[in-house]
Amino acid sequence: MNLWDRVALNIQELRRARGRSQEELAHRADVSRGYMGKVENVKFAASLDLLERVARALNGVWCRRVENPSLSAKHSFPVIA
Repeated sequence: MNLWDRVALNIQELRRARGRSQEELAHRADVSRGYMGKVENVKFAASLDLLERVARALNGVWCRRVENPSLSAKHSFPVIA
């Protein structure tokens, strides 16, 4: 699983856990529902600005870091959590 797959999956999981529709999340993040769907389905890579807005809309933190087991321990990637 690459970075964008992980980010998209985290967005979907948090959105569902918060009981929000994709349309509601898109509205709160000030982006179209279609664009939000493409971000969640890894059709588009979200900008850092959008990731921050999505994290705020989900009451999450976008800068939690996770280790990538395929790389050395010093490499980690930010994801929405």
